[in-house]
Amino acid sequence: MTRLFKTKINTLAVILFITTSMLLLVACSSNDTTPEFVNDEYTDINYEIVDIESITSKAILQWIDENHRLPGIYAKDFGAQLVTSTYILIAEGEKPTGGYSIIVDKLQGNSQEIRVVTLLEQPNKKELVSQGFIYPHLLLKIKHDDRQIVLDNQ
Repeated sequence: MTRLFKTKINTLAVILFITTSMLLLVACSSNDTTPEFVNDEYTDINYEIVDIESITSKAILQWIDENHRLPGIYAKDFGAQLVTSTYILIAEGEKPTGGYSIIVDKLQGNSQEIRVVTLLEQPNKKELVSQGFIYPHLLLKIKHDDRQIVLDNQ
């Protein structure tokens, strides 16, 4: 082979190597940091309504006692080093009689937040209810999540 022919082959090999490397770099890179959220739409989140009477953890009971009288939404992780659940306390504040209850209409999330949509069911005017101030609240449990939790009362 001639010297000129070898030089052309070496040059073509280098160009082919550079082109292939660039294609691989471009094809393997991605700007999408949250592929699970298409157009950042809200999707349903599985949750469990926790019976507060069945809770044995003193830490959880103390947290509920500290927060259930003030209207709002509160979230906290409980457990050892490997936290697997986030507890969400929804509190409606002081009501003049019994018969109030909280209904979860939706619990959905996007890449930024979890939105809890609730309805406050009021007692029927003809219904006999306990007299005295009460503090309706509801405890939910979801898989551990660090997103901001927002309450949307309807």
